[in-house]
Amino acid sequence: MAKLKYPLNPAKLVDLLFNQKREIETGMNCVNIGIIQEFNSTEQTVHIKLALKKITNIEPDGTRIYAEHPLLLRCPVVVLYGGVGYMTMPITAGDECLVVFNDREIDNWFTDGGVVAPTSLRTHDFSDAFAIVGIRSLQNSIAAYLTNGIRLSYNGTAKIDILDDQIESVAALFFHTGNVQIDGDMVVNGDVQVNGNLRTTVGADTVHYNNHVHSGVDAGPDNSGGPVPE
Repeated sequence: MAKLKYPLNPAKLVDLLFNQKREIETGMNCVNIGIIQEFNSTEQTVHIKLALKKITNIEPDGTRIYAEHPLLLRCPVVVLYGGVGYMTMPITAGDECLVVFNDREIDNWFTDGGVVAPTSLRTHDFSDAFAIVGIRSLQNSIAAYLTNGIRLSYNGTAKIDILDDQIESVAALFFHTGNVQIDGDMVVNGDVQVNGNLRTTVGADTVHYNNHVHSGVDAGPDNSGGPVPE
């Protein structure tokens, strides 16, 4: 076997392979951190600015030159959803998010759903990003984080806490549409206002209270101070 006239230098080959590896790694998009710029509630998509800049050049003295990535446009947002149930959040500009890039193109799937074929060979591309909203930097950490239950909060003024043996709610006003059934005792610390008829059932008898204010001014049409049967 003929010998190579100029045999490869092992050290230079290692450098070449290492540089190729680094080039592949830096050119592949997997997961990144983003900042929401705009939210489309109809499409449930967002425009995203990536929070981590890219290195465009390294000067001879080792100085790194940085630049921002282009905006990621119309990225689908991950929403908690299953069957006929879902939970939405008021996503706004400035919210931080985790950006994940699909292995293959998502265009046809995003438009038509179902099982589809991609129309291009692109992989890990900026055009195929999803946004998982909810991650937070230390500057945006949640104050008074509940550690012994589940908290649903909006704007810090209305919240519902689900604890081991009770549910606590704080709100200026509570609205409910539909019937409410309570099996068990109910304690109300404060006033109760009923706009309509109040019906109570005692044994087999049903009594209706029309415009009745207990121990108050207006006791009903007969002004007797007691319940007025319908």
